[in-house]
Amino acid sequence: MPENPQEFYSGIAAARIIGMTRANLTNAVKAGRLFPDALINTRIKAQPAFLRQTLEAPDPDTRPPKTKPQQFYATTGAIEFCGMSQVHFDRKRRAHPITPDALLHRNPDSAPQALYTRKTLSTWMQALVIPASPTPRPLSIYPLDQAALLLGIAPGEFEALLKAHPLPAEAMVIDPASPAWFEKTLKEYGRQFISEEDPS
Repeated sequence: MPENPQEFYSGIAAARIIGMTRANLTNAVKAGRLFPDALINTRIKAQPAFLRQTLEAPDPDTRPPKTKPQQFYATTGAIEFCGMSQVHFDRKRRAHPITPDALLHRNPDSAPQALYTRKTLSTWMQALVIPASPTPRPLSIYPLDQAALLLGIAPGEFEALLKAHPLPAEAMVIDPASPAWFEKTLKEYGRQFISEEDPS
């Protein structure tokens, strides 16, 4: 959370500060006599919210000048923005807490609610995406007979070649018992020695 997060008021909390009923507060906004400092996106619609200094101004002339309302998402709006269910959102938020950008007071007797910007929610969702680990490619090993076939020579020729130019085994096949090598190793070995041994 920012060190000094902005605090906004709506509903009963805002009406109590300004000294109006909720109905009169709503009418003042509709008539353009009171401009919201923020619009809070919920699941249903955006709701106006105000800074305390706006609500405490004694008359319209002393209120802060009209500016474009800041856009925030309450929890219900954040859930819809993220495309999650309530349960999924709550579970993800417990595992990966979101730092609120501001607080909203709806009722003086209740704890303030967290508010989030679109940027905060987008960044949070990106952090939840864990890149899939690439599927390991299985490694093939070639026992003596198969290694000879890979190199295009007879098993007896390969055995004779190994005596002249030993190639340490990279694995062992149990049944039948045989040294084994990786394909890359065999091809490199073949490039080095089979061409040398080939009279043609």
